[in-house]
Amino acid sequence: MTLVNNEASQDTLAGHLIHLRRGVNLQVCHHPGQSPALVFLHGGMGNRFNLRSQYDFFHARGREVLAYDLAGHGQSTPYQRYLIGRHQRDLKRLLHRFHITSPVLCCHSYGVPIGLEWARGETTSRKWLSLDCGWNP
Repeated sequence: MTLVNNEASQDTLAGHLIHLRRGVNLQVCHHPGQSPALVFLHGGMGNRFNLRSQYDFFHARGREVLAYDLAGHGQSTPYQRYLIGRHQRDLKRLLHRFHITSPVLCCHSYGVPIGLEWARGETTSRKWLSLDCGWNP
């Protein structure tokens, strides 16, 4: 008998499916650690694995990290209609669920307007944003 090493079960970004609200299930990866938490928002047509290097770097150094597939991306369920506000509300719910109060948002491409929308509406915590528009001429 040959045992197969299941790399997915050992992958720091394997995560698990979280029922966030009616009709929305997000594939989420969270590891507790030192604050402030780093929260990674991928770009359009991407998934939580796009920012693997950054996630693994900070996770290995004991920082709290969170990455997830936006609705309709990767292993998360789709929306009927896509709006930045819906993604922003999902982000807000995840932050609340994991008790993250003053995150550093690391946003790439489509994640940038989601992070900006969150920062614009957030009044109770400090705002730290790392924005990468990903535009190449």
